[in-house]
Amino acid sequence: MSITFTVARFVEFPADHEIHPGTVLVQEPCDYEVNMSNANAFAVLDRLGYSVTEPYGEATPEEFLGRALVANVGLDDSGVDGATTYLIDGPVMHDCGRRAGYFDDRLGRLAWLAEYARDHELMISWG
Repeated sequence: MSITFTVARFVEFPADHEIHPGTVLVQEPCDYEVNMSNANAFAVLDRLGYSVTEPYGEATPEEFLGRALVANVGLDDSGVDGATTYLIDGPVMHDCGRRAGYFDDRLGRLAWLAEYARDHELMISWG
């Protein structure tokens, strides 16, 4: 499973709209979405200071950009080794780890996405 960070805008539907009455956040097409595995996305959201109890959310581009620019300051980005866990009933879980510099790379991409959203009057959305 994965979580994608992208751009979106609020759209107002009529109150009698059969599927989405009221205001709804609708994702916009964007060539620069940032996709991560759930584990990596939750680690990035944690560094950004967002709740990791829900795999979705939205933010203004200004707020998101500010967080992305300082999220990795002074924190370890040396990487994590992968691991394999063999469970009692037979399933095997593989954790692929995380390469050194991963957070700098992803937060840089997210900062660019926030600048794009700001310049196009959009929101940041993830899920």
